[in-house]
Amino acid sequence: MRVFQRIPRAELPCLATLLVGDGLAFLLFAGLGRDQHGESGSALSVLVTAAPFLAAWFAVSPRLGVFRAAWRRQGFLALRRVAAAWLVAWPIALILRAVLQGRGIPLSFDLVALLANGLFLLVWRGIYLGWAGRRANR
Repeated sequence: MRVFQRIPRAELPCLATLLVGDGLAFLLFAGLGRDQHGESGSALSVLVTAAPFLAAWFAVSPRLGVFRAAWRRQGFLALRRVAAAWLVAWPIALILRAVLQGRGIPLSFDLVALLANGLFLLVWRGIYLGWAGRRANR
């Protein structure tokens, strides 16, 4: 399976939107978490907090097809693919976070990270699918 392939020029806006949207979903999680715990909300601190999740997601998800052009034409199956990719990326993100912080991660955080990031990804991708579907039907 080829992970990186030549992307048709017409698909670049879709790919860019997916990349930015996914990144923003993880940054939202990090920003809300830092705010909830009374920590700095500076852009750099939010980015550092989100970094393990971003790294894991962007390392795993392309290999599972969530950025392919055909992704948005799969309807509900596309969201299942996103959920499956997150289930693979999630433990990798937690391991990266633990290594970078030099400490373990409480089970409660594991579950919050799983559910919140999964929800943010699925909601945003679902909105995008609806928008892209309506746009394609014009």
